[in-house]
Amino acid sequence: MSYCRLRDQGAAILARSLCGSKCLRVLRAAGCLLGSSEAPAISAIMLSCPALEELHLAQNDFRPTGARAMEQAVLMMASRQSSERSGHEGSTERRLD
Repeated sequence: MSYCRLRDQGAAILARSLCGSKCLRVLRAAGCLLGSSEAPAISAIMLSCPALEELHLAQNDFRPTGARAMEQAVLMMASRQSSERSGHEGSTERRLD
């Protein structure tokens, strides 16, 4: 999906389509003209897809505001993983580019 021009409307449609997916493991959205206004949609995908292991967002322009929104999502994911791991042996790693 990388290098397609998602922008606002495309990111919102993508989020509605993917949120809650239990099998989405990799999302490549590099160079999709995503910016700060699309960060909440990407954050929603990150938080609602438990199998997501890789997220490629290089060459987008989230600016500090969007980056902060996604940072909060990453912190929430890490916290969730930590609490899940405390009850399980082994670990699951997520790679975010």
